[in-house]
Amino acid sequence: MSDGISAFDNGADIIGVVRATNSPRYAADDVIRSLSRMNVRLAGVYTRLKDIGSEAAYLDYVQLHFRHDAETIRSIKEKHHVKVISVAMSTDPELKERLISYMAGGADILLVEFASGYSAEKERAKSLRQEIRFGIAGFIQYTDLSGIKKLDFSMIDVSRSLEASPGVKDTDRMSRFIREALN
Repeated sequence: MSDGISAFDNGADIIGVVRATNSPRYAADDVIRSLSRMNVRLAGVYTRLKDIGSEAAYLDYVQLHFRHDAETIRSIKEKHHVKVISVAMSTDPELKERLISYMAGGADILLVEFASGYSAEKERAKSLRQEIRFGIAGFIQYTDLSGIKKLDFSMIDVSRSLEASPGVKDTDRMSRFIREALN
């Protein structure tokens, strides 16, 4: 929980709370409720539809890290009264079409997870960004920020690259990253 508070205090707009129980980043319901009471904007990060439950009442966003369709987006928004972040993988051969379908389906934010990391796929990211506005994720490093900021992505989603160990953020690295991203 302290990682989320620290990120929020440093200026992060949205704090992701991972809901995959096998992840070292898993956030329990009580953590979500506590962060919500502190007025931290939260995105529940889900890898399966069936895991979205009553905790969604404390979330601002539901981030879908699995293939889904327009009906899934509409259903989640209607049932849970949240915004939806639709994630597509850079390895998807129909990436552009998938993002367009998510947008048409009502996704509030589009996010592309660059599986090999931004630095390895920056030309593809740049090309796609010229056609569609989306956020970026995928092992983003501090050294990537200047190029990323020039492309005006809708959001930057970071996690592992800011960790001291799995599930534990390096607060100095995180603070430095957020400051640079916001400047």
